[in-house]
Amino acid sequence: MIRKHLTYANVMSTIAVFLLLGGTAYALAKHSVGTKQLKNNAVSAKKIKNGAVTAAKLAPGSVGGNAINPASFNVTVASTTAAPITPGNVGGGTATCPAGKKAIAGGGVSDSANNGAYIEDSRPVTGTSGAPAANGSFTGWRVIWQNQTGATNKTPTTYVVCLG
Repeated sequence: MIRKHLTYANVMSTIAVFLLLGGTAYALAKHSVGTKQLKNNAVSAKKIKNGAVTAAKLAPGSVGGNAINPASFNVTVASTTAAPITPGNVGGGTATCPAGKKAIAGGGVSDSANNGAYIEDSRPVTGTSGAPAANGSFTGWRVIWQNQTGATNKTPTTYVVCLG
């Protein structure tokens, strides 16, 4: 009974349907949809996979400071207390960032009363006292104090703000 309906036209139309369906599946294969096939505003934020957009893919200036979570910076503050500085003398200390972090700012305080000594020098350093590296890669902050003649001993503290 099936043989009765097997005409040339029926066989060719069946083959054509299979080719058409197979061709459509081939055309929609992985990576087959590109920029030309997407309509404007077709991709919404909801449809973008989390983590799919990296910093390298962002246009310069496309993300402002208000859009950045401050906690993402991983900022820490380290400090060190120097040996007491006697009146009329100079002393200092270096605060160092934890391993893998870079110094981005620093400073110091002479003592709890904040009087009697003044900062003579405050700068980033590489290591404990070395000059900053040529590429600006700082690992700590160094502060030098001058304790005024006639003042009491001062025990200054150096602070460094580290990023990374």
